[in-house]
Amino acid sequence: MPIGRNGSIDSHSSSVSSQVKVRGPVGRPRTRPDAVAGDKAYSSRANRAYLRRRNIKAVIPEKADQVANRKEKGSAGGRPVSHDAALHKDRNTVERLINKLKAAARHRDPLRL
Repeated sequence: MPIGRNGSIDSHSSSVSSQVKVRGPVGRPRTRPDAVAGDKAYSSRANRAYLRRRNIKAVIPEKADQVANRKEKGSAGGRPVSHDAALHKDRNTVERLINKLKAAARHRDPLRL
């Protein structure tokens, strides 16, 4: 799911969620993914709350300063966020593939057929 320029998932949620189609073996495609992957830039409390409200798993690592602030608060800081390393690894693999495809498109000879 694409994330907005200001780092907020919520700003584009209605238009994007109507465009996301997750195909299954039978029936109509779902419009809500099982999980959304992102990098540390999107680990805000607001983004996580939005995904939690829609029952979507957030595969977003936590920033070091957020971890430090939570630990500084002690038990009042709340529970650490869960992070699925296997799904994050898949996200990284897909991201690297997309970057390779972009690089190949940039270096493609437009005159060659």
